[in-house]
Amino acid sequence: MTSSDRRSYDQEGYLGALGLAYSIALTHRFSLGATLNVWTDELFWDNGWDESYTSHSMTSFGSLSTVEDTLITDQYTGFRGVNANLGFLWNINQYLTIGGVVKTPFTADADHTYSEDWTQKDINRGLIYSGHISDSETVELDMPLSCGIGIAVRFSDAFSMGLDIYHTRWEDYTLTDGQGNEFSPIDSTPKNISDVSNTTQVRLGGEYLFIRPDKNWLIPLRGGAFYDPEPARDGVRDFYGLSIGSGISLPRFSIDLAYQFRWGSEVDTANLIATSEADVYQHQVLLSLIYYF
Repeated sequence: MTSSDRRSYDQEGYLGALGLAYSIALTHRFSLGATLNVWTDELFWDNGWDESYTSHSMTSFGSLSTVEDTLITDQYTGFRGVNANLGFLWNINQYLTIGGVVKTPFTADADHTYSEDWTQKDINRGLIYSGHISDSETVELDMPLSCGIGIAVRFSDAFSMGLDIYHTRWEDYTLTDGQGNEFSPIDSTPKNISDVSNTTQVRLGGEYLFIRPDKNWLIPLRGGAFYDPEPARDGVRDFYGLSIGSGISLPRFSIDLAYQFRWGSEVDTANLIATSEADVYQHQVLLSLIYYF
């Protein structure tokens, strides 16, 4: 018997919120801030995501040959809810600054549509079998609490460094379907047996400024390293990264360019192919332009 199997997975989407922010300086060194986030797709963007999974397999056993094709689509639209971000900034002195943020948990609603199509063809006898199932429902997503704290040290007018730690309680991330069943969206298992771990991110970065006041320009050189784990079944997926960036600031505008490399070795990809692992490499380039009126 011989067999071959080709699988692919694709995901795309967007989540955005309308933020209403307010801040107040309690003293010249200590400030508080808050943002109310209204998650909706009734403004200028769509809030949701699509996932598709395809499989094409061929099996030969003696004179019998079969081909099977499967297409699964999972669509979430109309993501809606309300939460808040609460933060503080404390300028301890001219060299040291500490900041913190808490993002409150909330329950979001979303419209979910699932469909599965499959065909099986007997090449020798020309027989074709096919099937289709689909379901639509409104689901609830319990979004988890997350919080972070950071410290920035200014060694001189030109050189500074920062360190921040950010924690997310993924064990509280829960999907409740239209029948009231609770699952973990991370590993797709019932909530009472799910074993998803929380994550803690660590980021370290530095900046050096090349300042030329006589020519009215400033050039920053930035670099950083980070540990950025992802939640997974029975633990976390370990990801690491490096970043570098620079730009120029002039009296009328500023432009910045940054590059980030993120990687993970032997990452669990069993959500795509059972018992599989993969090495993951991600590249990202960011460009920003600010014009001063």
